[in-house]
Amino acid sequence: MVETLFELLFKYRPPVFANGRFALGAPGSLLTALVILAAIALAAAATYARVGTRRALLPTRDRAVLALLRLAALALLVLCLSRPRLLLSEAVPQRNYVGVLLDDSRSMQIADVAAAPRSAFVRQAFDSARGEVLRALGERFRVRSYGFAREMARVGGASDLHFIGQETRVGDALDQAREALGAVPLAGLVVVTDGADNARTPMAERLLALRAHGVPVYTVGVGRERFERDVGCAASMRRGTRSRGRASSSTCSSRSRDTRARPSRCWSRTRGASSAGRR
Repeated sequence: MVETLFELLFKYRPPVFANGRFALGAPGSLLTALVILAAIALAAAATYARVGTRRALLPTRDRAVLALLRLAALALLVLCLSRPRLLLSEAVPQRNYVGVLLDDSRSMQIADVAAAPRSAFVRQAFDSARGEVLRALGERFRVRSYGFAREMARVGGASDLHFIGQETRVGDALDQAREALGAVPLAGLVVVTDGADNARTPMAERLLALRAHGVPVYTVGVGRERFERDVGCAASMRRGTRSRGRASSSTCSSRSRDTRARPSRCWSRTRGASSAGRR
């Protein structure tokens, strides 16, 4: 009720005002007003000094009231001359675009929440026909959906995904989406992923580039944050140069959680050739 009344009186909702930015419309006028006020203040100080020397002082309370009234009048004058304004920004319905990036990698097939694969949530929320989230976004924005794994491709919705990608390059997908939507007014990007990023470039560089272009990124995490049992490669180092038909030695450092010293296999691939080792 209060928010409705506020919007009726001030045209915009309170969250819009909360994200507004205060600005002055006439900085030159403000500087001129400050100079004038400084001169008036000096003149007033000189007047009080002359009154004090003539011993015709008013009571302290009266002088304080007069000083406060003068300062209030001068402050109001400065405020009017500076032409203050509140800059508000709100997306115009069906004028701005939102890019939705859906993780199409094989890890989305993992069933780790309520015995359902991670892809089930994506299909339910971002399907072009029945997706609730996609439908809600479409009421205010023009939505363009993309699926990404190693590369990004335009899709109609989650129903066009197969979740068989071998890699998950979130950073590369952000760069490609920014380039694909660079010619339209972009309100933001929504990234739906399980967070298993395989990109070789740090994510911070991609986010800084989007921030420089004024494009916000909203993430939707899918799946558990941590596995009860997990093992991964932390670093890999190969000794010498590998040639066709000859063996080579390499060292792989792994990190594991609750594997109970079970043997694991480490795969490496170099220019199409693969090898395996055990520990």
